[in-house]
Amino acid sequence: ARRESLKLKLSKVPLDSKLGLEDAVNYIMTRTDGFSGADLDVICQEATIEALRKASYAAIAPVSLDLFELALKKVHDSRKLYAAEEAVEA
Repeated sequence: ARRESLKLKLSKVPLDSKLGLEDAVNYIMTRTDGFSGADLDVICQEATIEALRKASYAAIAPVSLDLFELALKKVHDSRKLYAAEEAVEA
């Protein structure tokens, strides 16, 4: 279910010409075990926003694996922070 949801989400993302849809899905899936569908959405959004920044907000900003990696790091760090806050509150 997560794979299909991610595939649908990525079908709307302009991927780098060297990056196929299946490659992007496999790359993200291997690095997001335990992540929710919402986390996957945020990763796609973050990578797309970063691509726009790098392209100076051009109309089409292709997303590369490097940008997905950056987005993965942001979401991973955010998940760790949230877990730490929950532990302190408990």
